[in-house]
Amino acid sequence: MTQRHEFGSNEALALLQQRHTIDYGSHKNGSRRIKESDRIHRDFFIDYFHIVGRPMRPICHPELHSLRVDVCFKSWSASYTAKHYSGLTFELSHRTFRLGSCDGSPWFIVMHPKSQLNVKAGGNTRRTAVEKYHALELCRYIKECFRNQTVFSEVRIEESWNLSTSTSQSLTWETFSKFQKVFMDNWSGFIDQHKHDRFWLDNSPAFHTYLYGQNERLENASEFAGIAPEELLRPEDEGNTSSSDSSSDGESSQHGERSAQPSSSVQTPERPAGIETLPALVKLRDQLEKRYQIKNIDHVSYALAMDISIAERIDSDFVVLPMLVDRKKLNDMYDDGAERGRTFYPLAFNQRYGNFGAGSPPPFLSDGILSILSDNLAYLNNGYPILSCSYFQAYSSIKKTIRHHPDDLLLARGIATAALSLDPDIKVPSKAQAKQSRLLEQISGNSDSPTKPFARERHQLWHALEKQAHSFRLEQVLSVDVGHLDERHQTFSEVLRPMIQLVRFYLDDHKPYSKFLRCMKPEIFPTILIAFARVFELALDGMHSKFASGVRSALNVSQSEGVSALDRLGCYCFTGSPKVLMPTMFRHLGTMDSLTRRAWPYIDAKVLDLRGCEKIPNIQSWPLRKDGLPVLMHISALRFHYGDEVASLQHNMIRFLRIQVSNIDGIFKASEFIRELFSTVWITEMQKFVHQHLNKALNRAGRRSMNLRQVRQHKKIIDAWLGSENPFAKE
Repeated sequence: MTQRHEFGSNEALALLQQRHTIDYGSHKNGSRRIKESDRIHRDFFIDYFHIVGRPMRPICHPELHSLRVDVCFKSWSASYTAKHYSGLTFELSHRTFRLGSCDGSPWFIVMHPKSQLNVKAGGNTRRTAVEKYHALELCRYIKECFRNQTVFSEVRIEESWNLSTSTSQSLTWETFSKFQKVFMDNWSGFIDQHKHDRFWLDNSPAFHTYLYGQNERLENASEFAGIAPEELLRPEDEGNTSSSDSSSDGESSQHGERSAQPSSSVQTPERPAGIETLPALVKLRDQLEKRYQIKNIDHVSYALAMDISIAERIDSDFVVLPMLVDRKKLNDMYDDGAERGRTFYPLAFNQRYGNFGAGSPPPFLSDGILSILSDNLAYLNNGYPILSCSYFQAYSSIKKTIRHHPDDLLLARGIATAALSLDPDIKVPSKAQAKQSRLLEQISGNSDSPTKPFARERHQLWHALEKQAHSFRLEQVLSVDVGHLDERHQTFSEVLRPMIQLVRFYLDDHKPYSKFLRCMKPEIFPTILIAFARVFELALDGMHSKFASGVRSALNVSQSEGVSALDRLGCYCFTGSPKVLMPTMFRHLGTMDSLTRRAWPYIDAKVLDLRGCEKIPNIQSWPLRKDGLPVLMHISALRFHYGDEVASLQHNMIRFLRIQVSNIDGIFKASEFIRELFSTVWITEMQKFVHQHLNKALNRAGRRSMNLRQVRQHKKIIDAWLGSENPFAKE
């Protein structure tokens, strides 16, 4: 229906305001489990690699000459985005400095705490960069390290370089290795100069690097099938002590010397063959040995990914069948209904079929091969829990089709909302105006545009459909505590060894992991995603037409909310991410109930008419915030694209001029309006103005007469004033 020529914007908008039910995963539509008669093909990849260095140690091997590292200070504040790592028992907030990159892998200096006392536990955080005044000190110290002309005679990192300098210097791997050694060897002198700052006294630097998405194929993976399965090495009369013996010395690998080695009388039980018989892993091991000094590494993490393809014989040909996770079968496998520790991502709005991710391995791995591997490594290494198995995800290749990297997903950016909902009556910076023009140009493209949201995804899915690119990926992150490996086992061969048995397990039998997979007909899925992409593309075209036809080239509040609803639902259709939905709002629109019961993105026209759109929502029935004002979905897209200032201006414009002015019907409401206008807008804007100019004055003083410590103290006072409740009240 959506491919018909007469199906246009009005029809798309009308379709979303009608109640429908779709169950593309039903038996009637051809979905089924994997059969023994199906042809199964498996490919294996390494899709993530992460190195955590030991504090105060250089980790690069000095003898490699083929790689180069680009050092640049401009990206110093880039966030440390590695998510699935082990070995960091502290939160990364204000601890990282991005130094440069090598073949797409960022290099960071990370400040590790010397003591775990009063340190927040590990966890992801958006803002990981050190405070700017600490970054300035690091910048000066790095330049000082490179001043050693005997060691760095060809390096051109000039004294004029600062945190905003975009110039970069390409270093050979050997030179970068020398820099790491000079950096660590001279650190005590840096500390002597900064004893007044507890941050430098309480923390030690370490080098980290990681790479996502390299998707490095393991060639000739079928050879892994010939490896004998690993069995428990621990004698039956011994208990499992892998997680108890190391608790008292858990910090020694990061701070201080390594743990004591076992006596020579300990005999290592016989184990299956290692990587020496597998050329693919031998090549990877050799690369790692040339790059890194393993004795100076604390942890190594990597993700092993398996792409499985199922082909069904139809007449004389084989047709590759797309696969999705069956949520019901998945819950049966976990034997719980609460979905604790995992997230399900429904695709094309069907709450039963999609992808999933979990913070730990699924039972068919955690209760089997990974349990054996973990116990064996602990048994061979003084009882330390050497192997930890964290994040697991299972997802359709559709995810890779529409985005290679999270930033590639146009649908997640709210482009249409940001382009169409900016009110022309508010005065915004020229930079924001220029960006709006670019966004408008992007959504104005024709149906073949490679940058137009939903059109791009639709074409990519068509290409995948034609090529039968319908694999399904299982990906497990493994982490090895290199710092606690016995000296005899402290090799990259041992680090990569768990990969052998995991590949062998996957090749041995598909039944353990096929229980929760569902095969679909290609003409059903992903074709339904292509149809939804067309619906949302045309619906947003319709809203764009309303924008262009207006006298002021603008949408009113209700229309802006309509565009945001379309943007969010379209993103949810392709990603299944619950973060893009605002449950309070979409319950009010009747959408949440429709998604749960009908797998359909219904929007109640009585609440929000996408084709008519009243100027402002019905305040009496609209969801309200704690301060009594209506919840507005489109403001977050403005904040993402234009910043807090523009988002606040728009929100206040709507709040005071579009909504509250129309409700003033007497002196009392008028006085309340003026009081709130001053307390909410005038005082806040004046605070920002004063704060900005005082900071500029302090920066000038810091360059002339005041020292850095005094500048920091004054800035803390100003920041405290900015956060005060009554900034202009008399003391």
